[in-house]
Order: sequence, then C-alpha cells, then structure tokens
Amino acid sequence: SNVSYPDYVSWRDANRSFTGLALWTWSSHAFSGDAGEAERVEGASITANLLPILGVRPILGRQFLPEEDQDGRDYVVLLGYGLWQRRFGGDSTVVGRTITVNGRPHTVVGVMPPRFNFPERGEAWVPFGAPARLAEERASRQYAGALGRLKPGVTLARAGDDLGAISTALQRAYPRDNIGWTTHLVPLRDDLIGDLRLALLVFAGAVGLVLLIAC
Repeated sequence: SNVSYPDYVSWRDANRSFTGLALWTWSSHAFSGDAGEAERVEGASITANLLPILGVRPILGRQFLPEEDQDGRDYVVLLGYGLWQRRFGGDSTVVGRTITVNGRPHTVVGVMPPRFNFPERGEAWVPFGAPARLAEERASRQYAGALGRLKPGVTLARAGDDLGAISTALQRAYPRDNIGWTTHLVPLRDDLIGDLRLALLVFAGAVGLVLLIAC
C-alpha cells in the first residue's frame, strides 16, 4: 500500500527477481445508459500486465493491451462474470460494444471467469492509464499496491533484498521524497488470509477434535 507511480516504475525496471511486476489501485465505476438503471460497481484500475502475472484470462474477449495502459487511450473495460450476467444478461455480443462507464464511452474488451474477484469483490476493471505527470510525482503515494510473480528459483528473501537495494538507491537519489520509504514483500496467500490465520488454525483444530471423538 501507499505506492507512488515512479517508485513502482523503478522497482519494475530495475529488479532481477520477478517475471513481472504490476500496479493496481481500488476504484469504483458508474455504469449507466446501456442496460437497466445506473449502478456503481467496485473494482480496480490495473496495469496491463496484472492479469498475465496472476495467470487469469477472460472467458470472452481479451485482456488489456499495453498501448491501452496510457492516459487518453484507456477507455476500455473488463466485466466481472456476475456483472455481465446481471446487467447484460450474459450476452456474448457485449464484447466490442461501447457502454457508458463513469460518464464516458468505454469499449468492453472481455468478460472474466465466474470466480474471479479482484480485489476482494471487484466486478469491473479499467487500465491504470497513468498520466504523464505521475512520472514526476514520486512523493504522491496514493496507490494500493504492487503485485509480482517471482522468477523460478528465486526466494522471497532474495527478492526482498533485491527490492530493498533498489529502495536504498532511491533514498539516495531522492532524499526529499524517499527517505524512510522502503519495500516489504508479503506472499499473496498470506495477504489474502491475513488475520484469519489464527481463526483457521482454531477451526482446523476443532475439526481434528471432532474426527478424534468420532474415531
């Protein structure tokens, strides 16, 4: 959390530990004018490489293209399965159609699988589309986080050292903006279950006791 776009670009381009590093942030999207009443849908703004890093593909259409991840060329949208069913009746011809999102025409480029929700209960995604000015706003840490996939054979500790070295270099290069800011790597599984770990362990123990009693 609290990632600036220039720091993300530095991590992405200088690291030696990841097959890819993506940036995302929470966003909500107002759908109107195409079918049914207007509704606001939770989702995210994502860089074009995020879905390939996660290893998830649309069931209809395609993912975002790198050239669509630019300000002014980012008026495309991916629909969640539930939103597609609820608002568009599961119509496969919705891919390629122009609909109104956030008051602007967007082209539907794809529909995601039924159980894909990112983050948490997200149902619609647009390209990150970083404006050029963000390249200079290193102190503007307003984005949710970066997500990467480790290269084969690279440990989390090694990747942490790699990004830590980049962060140290950034602190030297940009002392006004980067002093005190560093990286912290967390496995996606740990991030998802978070505070549920203890509850899951208690639940597993209770199940074990029930099985023991049954035996």
